[in-house]
Amino acid sequence: MAVFVNSEGLLVTDPRPKSRSSSMDITVEGFIPGPATVDPRGIPQALAGYRLLERLGEGGMGVVFKAHHATLDRQAAMKVMRPELAQNERFVARFLREARIAAKIDHPNVVTVYDAGVQEGSLFIAMRFVPGGDLAQVLRDKGPMPQLDALVVIARCLMGLQAISDGGMIHRDIKPANILLELDGSPRLADLGLAKGVEMDDQLSQAGSVQGTPSFMSPEQARGNANLDVRSDIYSLGATLYALLAGVPPFAGESAYETVSHVLTREPVALAKRVPGIAPEVDALVMRSLAKDPANRPQTPEAFIDEISAIIPRISTSVAMTASGKLRTPLPEGSRASSGRLDAKTRSGEHWLSRWLHGRAKP
Repeated sequence: MAVFVNSEGLLVTDPRPKSRSSSMDITVEGFIPGPATVDPRGIPQALAGYRLLERLGEGGMGVVFKAHHATLDRQAAMKVMRPELAQNERFVARFLREARIAAKIDHPNVVTVYDAGVQEGSLFIAMRFVPGGDLAQVLRDKGPMPQLDALVVIARCLMGLQAISDGGMIHRDIKPANILLELDGSPRLADLGLAKGVEMDDQLSQAGSVQGTPSFMSPEQARGNANLDVRSDIYSLGATLYALLAGVPPFAGESAYETVSHVLTREPVALAKRVPGIAPEVDALVMRSLAKDPANRPQTPEAFIDEISAIIPRISTSVAMTASGKLRTPLPEGSRASSGRLDAKTRSGEHWLSRWLHGRAKP
């Protein structure tokens, strides 16, 4: 099968049989590093009461603007579908699906959706504005995280993932760039554009179609498995934890083809070889979350949190978490993790990530 990026910005596979002369299961026909610049003249200056203020970023589905709702006096992140794709029915269906799925999730570690719709020929989704940037920016500007901070950030992401899973959905594109940060360091899972209901059969996600980011996708996702479950997202968060600790993802080739090939056939370099002083139990947990066989990973987000909860007291008696001194977002009542060690008060108070985010925030 061929692996390439299609017109919608998705990494997909071509189900045509491979050449007999090929010794590989996949071939790269092309890789688009990013979408072309969108002409802002094709986008209305205001949508659904929100005035578009400045462009924050651009992805495979559209452009994200910082926006302000005058009546509610509320800031938002407004994602507007790329105008030239407005006639693409498949793309429109995917955009609206993102809005419907994201609107079902109400959790402090998932980006909140305020509104969605169509106006003046533009599809849009209005979401909570998260001012601290994303974890990819942290890695670029600050470098790898201390292991305790990385564990707590991932634990909170796992809480958001638990909410997504409880809603019967799979995220399918978890990576540092899709984890946004509040100024206190609280993470929120963002961009549910690739999310898919476990029972959904809308033919947008078919066998043989690979959707996601190669360096952070699970082996089963890279193979185009249509029957993914939450363990694929657990792998992606494990790969994100690896990147937070090592400063690089577990697999990164010179091309999409090479990266996917590594995900499918190679084992990641042990963290102990890349991160001096990493606790052996942290190294072991991350490696297990990256197991090729989903059965060998933590089976649920809550189980992953429980393992993190057990590790933290063994590697430090002073855990840096949030400015309030505790992990403020518990799992649902009755969860073992909800009353576990992650809720303990810290001695250090405000952790380095929160201080750094406050320091770089615009006045």
